[in-house]
Parts: sequence; structure tokens; C-alpha cells
Amino acid sequence: MKKNLEGKHMKHLRKIKNQIVELDLSNSNFDDLMSELISDLPSLKILRLDQTNITDKTLGLLNNSNLEVLNLCNTKVSYKGLNNLAKIDGAPKTIYAWNTAVSNEDQVRLMALNSSTINFGSSEMFSEMLRLSTPDISFTNNIFNDSIVISFADSQLKNIDTHYTLDESEPNEESPVYAQPITLNSSARLRAKSIKKEWHDSEMSEIMFIKNNNYETEFALKSDLDNDYKISHSMRLSFKGNDSILFDKQKGDRISKGVSSEEALTWLGVREDDFIVEVKLKENDKINFVTISALENVDMDTMFPQKIEVYGKNFNGDFDFLNSIEISITKILMMETLLILEISLFL
Repeated sequence: MKKNLEGKHMKHLRKIKNQIVELDLSNSNFDDLMSELISDLPSLKILRLDQTNITDKTLGLLNNSNLEVLNLCNTKVSYKGLNNLAKIDGAPKTIYAWNTAVSNEDQVRLMALNSSTINFGSSEMFSEMLRLSTPDISFTNNIFNDSIVISFADSQLKNIDTHYTLDESEPNEESPVYAQPITLNSSARLRAKSIKKEWHDSEMSEIMFIKNNNYETEFALKSDLDNDYKISHSMRLSFKGNDSILFDKQKGDRISKGVSSEEALTWLGVREDDFIVEVKLKENDKINFVTISALENVDMDTMFPQKIEVYGKNFNGDFDFLNSIEISITKILMMETLLILEISLFL
């Protein structure tokens, strides 16, 4: 969830609180306002809160008697909060608190006075290496006309390099290091990782940036959009007459329950039917990629397509099969299920 974590997401976890053994909230926007929602997780053994905005207030709410490992590195917790936590019955057996608001003198006092093993040393002393947060790519729209400038948000830690590639390869220590905003003049896939010695590399960020050359000259939607759909607990709408959003050069809005009709209509949807669109291109254009953006949201009974097929018209006017991709179904959803998507083409 990164910076998109909200209290409502934590409330969903409370529904399965007895089954949660390990919870990783590190590198997110988790803070004291959400902390009450993790105070009652009776089976929790490992809790990672590294690089979050928590303070001693969160520590005062931790009464998870089975907690074995607590990671607090790069937070604002203090001597007082750690000392109070270490004294309670069922205090965590191991606490990692490197780079917190605890002074060197107070670190010595805490390690001497409390039965919990509190580690304040550098990352070499940890029983496990910490994973860096994924690079945060800043952009407004990944479809552009002439050029686009891309930047990465500053990391919360020092001496972290963001390595990136534009040639479809996976970034590593030998890849270029981000030093200034990147300007793209053509379509490219940007991949990036945060890398620092003695830390685990971050997960890879990956975004396809698409230069708009208006390849399509016309298109026709072959699917029935007459039906109306229930997309939230309080809204029904029809996508009829909404064909133009397929090639409007804009990404669909992120939507969830409570969405407005304006946000929902940045997509198209079909139910229990194939979504078919026929596109006429500029003469002599050769298409290398077709990208389809689909939205899956279980709360709204929407899901990804099971299969995508691409056909090309031959000189006889018939369609020949070109390629396909199957998408594994990981969830069993309700029968009233929507496929909602938008399409982009580029050379």
C-alpha cells in the first residue's frame, strides 16, 4: 500500500485478527492515528514498523502478549516509550530500534535495565537484513505527446542509490544511478530499485511510459454496453455512450466503494461477455505493443479479464490471430462481475 494506507484497510485486517501472525507495515504512511487498530492482534508474533511515522503513542497501545519481534528502525520512538514497553508483561522478546530518537546514553540504560533484547546497533548487528522501500516514481500521466520528465521522490534514508533501466532489463548495482530528472522522448519501460550496502534491495518499480502518436484513426466497439451495473453499495450506472474513453490518452481513476459516477466513467465495463474493440490504424504502422489497463476490485465485484487476444486484418479482409495472454484467476467472485478497462497502442 506504501503511502496509500488508510484506517479502513486496517479495519479489514481486524476481521481476521486471530489469524495474523506476521504484519509488515514498514515503509508505509502508517502512523499513530492508525495504531489503535493493531493493539488487539492476539496471535501476532512479528511486527515491522520500520520507516513509519509512529511515536511513543503507538508503543503504549501494544499489548500483544505473543509478540516476539518488533522492528522500529527509523522511527521517532524515544527512551520513555521503549522503557515503558519493555517493562510490561509479555513485552517483545527482541526489539530493533536503530536510528530512533533514543540518545546513546539512554540506549545503554535501556539495554542494561530491561529483560527484552533491544538492538540499537548498525544493520550488521541485526539478525535479519532490512529491505529498502521501493522507489517512488513521480509523474502525472504515463501517456505523453512530445516528451515527459520523470523524477523519484527523496528517500528517508541516507546514501541510498536508485538504479534504473530503460532497456527492459532488471536494475542492479551496475545499472545507471538516478541523479537528476529523466527526460523521455519516446516510449519506454522504466524499472527502478533502491540499493544500499548491507540492506536487501527493494522490490522493483516498473511503469510503461507511452508516447502518443495518435496511431488509431478510428475504432468501433463491438460489445453491448446497454446494461447497467451496480459498482458500489449506492450506485448503478451504464457505460453506454462512453466509448471515447478507450483512446482518450488518460489513465482511468483509482476507484473504490463510494466512487462518483464521473470517476467510474473513466472506464468501460462488461459483464459475462467478451469485450471486443476493432481499431483502424494509420497506413503502414507496425504495432509492437498493445497495452490494456484493467481494474480488479473485489469490493466492487470487478475482476481482470481471463484472457486477452489480438487479431490483425489480412489483405482478404479477414482477421488472423496474432497473439494472446491468459491471466490466472486467483479469486472466486460473485456472478455479477465486471471487466473494466482502457486501451493504449504504441510503436
